[in-house]
Amino acid sequence: DAIFQRLAEDRIFDQIPCIMITAKGYPDVAT
Repeated sequence: DAIFQRLAEDRIFDQIPCIMITAKGYPDVAT
């Protein structure tokens, strides 16, 4: 959870086009 929050805060999605898969069911982008 902490890693996902850190990457989301850093807007890693804008820098690297990617799809994140987490075990907690968080969406990869705001949908």
